[in-house]
Amino acid sequence: MLHLSSVKKFGRVKHHRDSMLNNQLKSLIEKESIYTTLNKAKVLKANADKIITTSRKEDKEHASRLMFAKLQSDRLVRKVFILSERMRSRNSGFTTHVSIKNRVGDNAVLTKVEWIDVSEKEVTNKSKISKKAKSK
Repeated sequence: MLHLSSVKKFGRVKHHRDSMLNNQLKSLIEKESIYTTLNKAKVLKANADKIITTSRKEDKEHASRLMFAKLQSDRLVRKVFILSERMRSRNSGFTTHVSIKNRVGDNAVLTKVEWIDVSEKEVTNKSKISKKAKSK
């Protein structure tokens, strides 16, 4: 009996699960929003928040080396520093996931994972556009 098992295994062995989550993290950093299942989104959110928190360390050289060990790309490390600057006012909760629909084949809940500041910019842009349309 597995009591208090907090690791979500997704029906995969450890190295496959780790590489899948790393690839999703890299895609989230690169594209700034991705679609995935709800359970994967919950784990991805924790990993993404940890990488942004790492980028906020005092010693930027050490932080960049830690992130490079995880991301394996200088381009993505630079992008993480840019993302952390955009979210300077936040202490935690850098990502959000919104349920979109259920997948047709297996009825899994699909969610959109994105950085918080991206969704806030879209909301403000949409509200400005709707105000202009109403005034005309």
